[in-house]
Amino acid sequence: MTFRLIVKFEKLNLDVPKATAAIEKAIEVQMRQAAREMLRAIIVKVPVFTGMARGTMQPLGRFLRVAVPITPKPGAKKYPGKNAAAGALASSFTFANSGGLRPRLRFDPGVAHFQTNDKFDVSERGIKLRNPTPWHALQAGREAFKIYLRQNLKKRVPRISSFVTRTRVINK
Repeated sequence: MTFRLIVKFEKLNLDVPKATAAIEKAIEVQMRQAAREMLRAIIVKVPVFTGMARGTMQPLGRFLRVAVPITPKPGAKKYPGKNAAAGALASSFTFANSGGLRPRLRFDPGVAHFQTNDKFDVSERGIKLRNPTPWHALQAGREAFKIYLRQNLKKRVPRISSFVTRTRVINK
């Protein structure tokens, strides 16, 4: 007696280049969205007197297409070189994909009084300001960034299974 064995199985193929490109693109889009949320959270925490501190956010705002409203206080004393344009020139940011799935955002206000007022209660040093310090703006921005990614990244990045093809193989 002879018998014949027929084996049926599915061969799985993953389109790695297509999957990698789609996932990288989705992560970059979500990083930009998270950066927008970060910037909005920072903006509301930074008060405006001369406009210099909030001006630090203008270059990043232009890049992300987020308006950074700056209206100096009426009657605010004019300080030479302390205005929104000077703040914009002092700040820097990088938003780049350093390869693979690791996009990075770095924002540096570059203005000493921004960083001091953001981290410390300067009233303890006898400095009188119209707005209380510390602002905790950068901390609020980091939190908004993380929250956005936590809530959106998983559902907005394509699943690997979308890039898998199945081929039925029959061995006779």
